[in-house]
Amino acid sequence: FFLWRGPCFYYDQLSSPYFEIARCAGSISTSAIRSKDSCRVWNARRGEEGRGQGGREDSKVPSPAPAPLPDLGSIRLKPWPLRPLHRLPLACFRPRRDRLPPQRCTPPLPPSRAPRAPCPPRVAPVQVIVIPVVYKDSAAELNSKAEELVESLRAAGIRVDIDTRSNYTAGWKYNHWEQKGVPIRLELGPKDLEKKQVRMVRRLDNSKEDVPLSVIVPKLKLELELIQHKMLQRAKDEHSTRTRTVMKWEEFVPALDAGCMALTPFCDEAEWEETAKKRSKEEKLSAGETEDERTAVSAAAKTLCIPFDQPDLPAGTPCFISGKPAKCWVLWGRTY
Repeated sequence: FFLWRGPCFYYDQLSSPYFEIARCAGSISTSAIRSKDSCRVWNARRGEEGRGQGGREDSKVPSPAPAPLPDLGSIRLKPWPLRPLHRLPLACFRPRRDRLPPQRCTPPLPPSRAPRAPCPPRVAPVQVIVIPVVYKDSAAELNSKAEELVESLRAAGIRVDIDTRSNYTAGWKYNHWEQKGVPIRLELGPKDLEKKQVRMVRRLDNSKEDVPLSVIVPKLKLELELIQHKMLQRAKDEHSTRTRTVMKWEEFVPALDAGCMALTPFCDEAEWEETAKKRSKEEKLSAGETEDERTAVSAAAKTLCIPFDQPDLPAGTPCFISGKPAKCWVLWGRTY
């Protein structure tokens, strides 16, 4: 590899005759490229007998006798031309990307604009964030109006905050509070102030709406309730589509393989619970699957809970694995 030492490149893998040939051919300057062996030869031929290896004054190693020049007529050079190495770009000496470790080859990803779902309004620490879009000539007026808006929302019982930091742009603030999952964002700019309105952005679907300042309090209360209802209904729908009722063992493992939870009638005995875990793991591994190294039971089923809202369980309903009379409905899942 090349080492940069002052104005010279040192290349230890090439022999001195190679450099002599290149020097005589006029392709490479002796002042630009040197090797450990060729430096002694060149220094000796220049009459620098007092210098040691590499031409250093403080070295006590005597310079060797100058080696004879090779006969250029008896040496056949390669067909490709020699380039002055000192003119090559440094980028060509960088290590290949395919030889780096995998974690070094992957460039860092930029932060996502929407990495997580919004917080439900009833549990969100901040329900509404107010961001004034200020300019130099209107910063004081906008911040003052935004503070008034925040006080009116707090008086109405809404958990609200304001971001008046001047060292960040408005776009950076939008992304920052989206990352935190704040349900509603209010943007107040100079044009909004002239029209006596505010831009409302819903975090649930990123929809935007201009709302007059005169009705902003009842509008926000209504929107928070609507967002809460939509998020709850979405979660219920997802839960219902991911839950399957299983009455036989033959349907149990396929339901788990589909990424669903299994609701089964169960005899509620610890022995059969362990049997279900063992059998589900054996069937999963026999199909060619492998367990996740991060957990020892990734292929095995496990009991999640006994739901409080129990479906009707007719008398004599058999347990899905033991065949005994079932006592309750149990929800099963798998560690992912």
